[in-house]
Amino acid sequence: MRFLLISCRASLRRNYHDEVMIGNSSDSGHEVSAEGRRSPDDRISRRPKGGGITSLRGEPEMRKRKLLFTLLAAATLMVNTSVWAESDSEIENYTRNADYESEPDDSKGEESTMLMMVGDMSVEVDWEENESVEALKELAAEDLNIEMSMYGGFEQVGSIGQSLPRNDTQTTTASGDIVLYSGDQLVVLYGSNTWAYTRLGKIVDKTPEEMEELLGNGDVTITLSKR
Repeated sequence: MRFLLISCRASLRRNYHDEVMIGNSSDSGHEVSAEGRRSPDDRISRRPKGGGITSLRGEPEMRKRKLLFTLLAAATLMVNTSVWAESDSEIENYTRNADYESEPDDSKGEESTMLMMVGDMSVEVDWEENESVEALKELAAEDLNIEMSMYGGFEQVGSIGQSLPRNDTQTTTASGDIVLYSGDQLVVLYGSNTWAYTRLGKIVDKTPEEMEELLGNGDVTITLSKR
């Protein structure tokens, strides 16, 4: 930008110098009338050595046009530079905001996770996403201990202590399933059964043999807590 301003200033100086030189040359080479005006011969074009005709008034006019074009080009470049700078800034802000919005909120996921202990053994549970599980998580904010009892040779059942929202459907269960029975009973299965339950989740890190060994040898205590 500084270079363009210097070029414009130099062009103005050359234009002024050329006009002065042409005026001096014109005054010395032509006669002046009695009224102090230049004679009509002043308007006649000079014939240069090359044989072409160059207008004395045309040269300054052409230089003025070139100067005007240079100034317009400089102004256009200044406007474009400003627009490019604003565009770059907007892109940077958009990218920064996009990066911020795409960062996962791990803390939210951790707060909504519920742990389950069978006796002194931690088990990994894939919890359902429903109102029953959300209500159970609220109870587990302070450790919830449920005394379980063996039943039927395929499950353990224990009272939660209060009723939870439920959506019972006829369900055939499998080893590792965790269901809600009658709205207030937690059921953990190590075998199969068909009944009207609301699904809560499933223990996913134990085989059927491990589940039978864990639950099929006497009553247990299940503890639910927030991570």
